[in-house]
Amino acid sequence: MKQVRLSNIQESEFIQHNLGELPRPLAKPVLIILSGLPGSGKSHFGRKLYTSIPIAIIESDKIRKLLFTPQTYSAMESKSLFTFCHSMINYLMAKSIPVLFDATNLIESNREILYNIVDELNGVMIIIRIEAPEELIYERLIERRKGLSFDDNSSATWTIYCKMLKSREPIRRIHFLVDTSIDTSRKIETIVRKIKQTIND
Repeated sequence: MKQVRLSNIQESEFIQHNLGELPRPLAKPVLIILSGLPGSGKSHFGRKLYTSIPIAIIESDKIRKLLFTPQTYSAMESKSLFTFCHSMINYLMAKSIPVLFDATNLIESNREILYNIVDELNGVMIIIRIEAPEELIYERLIERRKGLSFDDNSSATWTIYCKMLKSREPIRRIHFLVDTSIDTSRKIETIVRKIKQTIND
């Protein structure tokens, strides 16, 4: 495995080289948290949301690929990855740049780290739980394995899905529920409207 010293990587430098052009700062820091199992459609939904509101997307699967070769999805690898992602989120939100965090975010204690970042910065938090019927998720993961999902950064398989399913915990904060097996346009309109209203409060 490629050895990566995350402590030696500066958030600003990594963001500059890997996140592209950043959106303008808003009146308040905003964090959109996606939560869902592999194959549920998180990244696709996040990209659709991006077309409706300027946001910096931190996609854990993409960053995992940039930092680790090959990806093992081990506990140690994931801990290092998410510590770095949380650090980038804090860095961007401190500058009032709106952020979308695209990751499984299945465990409440891990989500609490994000809650704390938002609370400390007096920011706005939107949590979105992404779901899809299991048979559709299975089809998506099979397509991923065959290399048919060209815009998909995840390497997660059906086996990883089944393993993660056991660790999923309820979200204790108010959140949106989105089923990606149906048209999500209205949900996106509602979420964008909610963000704009909250910022202006």
